[in-house]
Amino acid sequence: MLGSNDAAEDLVHDVFLRCADRLTDLENPASYLRVSVVNACRREFRRRARLTSITADVAETAPTSESADLRRALLALGPRKRAAVVLRFYEDMSFDEVAGALGCAPATARSLVRRAMNEMRGAVDER
Repeated sequence: MLGSNDAAEDLVHDVFLRCADRLTDLENPASYLRVSVVNACRREFRRRARLTSITADVAETAPTSESADLRRALLALGPRKRAAVVLRFYEDMSFDEVAGALGCAPATARSLVRRAMNEMRGAVDER
């Protein structure tokens, strides 16, 4: 979701440290951690948006392989759509689980994924 394994590992580590004391009291700690990580990613996107444009960074460093095209298309999505796609396809979550992690209705999660996939197809087809 962040575009960098190192940044993702740091973010997940920070979330685990912040949540460690509360995990024993929770009914579903995995779900709580997943939502916490998604929220931390959202905060990171807002922070990055204040500093620089993500799409400008991607355009400067973009390789030409198919996987790089998909990655570039994914990074060009807005944070909410990117989170929906990553949770749905990379985390293999159902639409109900994606909706729970994003704090929206399942129909909204389906719509986010559908619109994101259409945007990604358009971006990859343009190349």
